[in-house]
Amino acid sequence: MKKENYDIIISGAGYIGMSLACLLAKQNLKIAIIDNVALNYIPKNESNMPSRTFAIASASMEIFSKINIENKIKKFAQPINQILIEDHKTHEDLNFHPKDLDLQNFGYMVDEQHIINALKSQISTHKNISLYQGQEIKKIQNSPYYSQITFSNSEILNSKLLVVAEGKNSKTRELLEIKIRKISYQQDAIVFDLKHEYNHNGIAVEKFLSSGPFAILPKKGGHESCIVWTDKTGIGKILKSMQKKDVIYLIKKKLKNYLGDIKLVSDIAFFPLNLIYAKSYFKDKTVFCGDAIHGIHPIAGQGLNLGLRDIQHLHNLINNNIELGLDICSNNMLNKYNQQREFDINLMINSTHNINNIFASNLILAKLSCKIGLKFINKFTPLKNYIMSYASGYKI
Repeated sequence: MKKENYDIIISGAGYIGMSLACLLAKQNLKIAIIDNVALNYIPKNESNMPSRTFAIASASMEIFSKINIENKIKKFAQPINQILIEDHKTHEDLNFHPKDLDLQNFGYMVDEQHIINALKSQISTHKNISLYQGQEIKKIQNSPYYSQITFSNSEILNSKLLVVAEGKNSKTRELLEIKIRKISYQQDAIVFDLKHEYNHNGIAVEKFLSSGPFAILPKKGGHESCIVWTDKTGIGKILKSMQKKDVIYLIKKKLKNYLGDIKLVSDIAFFPLNLIYAKSYFKDKTVFCGDAIHGIHPIAGQGLNLGLRDIQHLHNLINNNIELGLDICSNNMLNKYNQQREFDINLMINSTHNINNIFASNLILAKLSCKIGLKFINKFTPLKNYIMSYASGYKI
């Protein structure tokens, strides 16, 4: 029976798992990354699927700078020069400008694949990172001193710390019986790409409509945007079955000529929206990060940034232990991670959850709350600046 020993094993070769591996590789730790698909796997895609576009906050880009992929990502990224929030019920608008915080921009919009490609390239430069591709954890045995995982082929890996970054549907989370809470929003997130006549000028727009938020996310080049349209469950399936000209008619009604003539340049994809969060962020010698512990509503576009803050905290705590000559996975370190992340994660969960509920409500009290709230934020500069700082990742 083959056995290998590592300092740290990371389960999940997505942007969170690979980013953590690159951060930790500088400490000369022996690291393994495992994933149930090969890193060079390209899914068969006969249709023209829309891009999966992420908002990378300015503070998050600093993490990418530390692992030397910032410029690779910026090459394909669109700076967020302004954020505009519109509420159709109150006709109150919020304008956020980065210059108010002495920032060049709030961050960048970039397609997921460009982030993944940059990380894959960087992983290959680290000789102390081993890849186990097309493997899935079937068994976990934790002891006070190490974590042991077993693959379906009976291969065994031992590590001082197991980090799980597998996403919302984490199998390892299930194996360890970590309790989660799951809430259905009874909404679909409908995603597609548009080409448009007018230049978006790097402005990210969030329109709060009666059926749900309608986000216009600017893509590089000025004349293409990714749309994330949130609506009641079932609307996504209806839109996907409609003729393209009818879909474009509905989109134009929501855009109100904001972008001029438009052209649908991708298929329509949709998925149900759920809130998922774990009751604990670690168990024994296993720690969780990213969507494995918090799958939030996309209303604020902060899911990736929240996961990157997880690994930044974890990386800092491991570094502190190394500098003090302590075990990289001490119980004190794990408890600190849980405590440090709890406030930020709960704040983001409650903020996105409540904002979605308030703006989607047709109750008179909710409408009044929206109007008063938006007016207050517009007039109260310290609060407005705090919100902008938080969106940029600097005020946590």
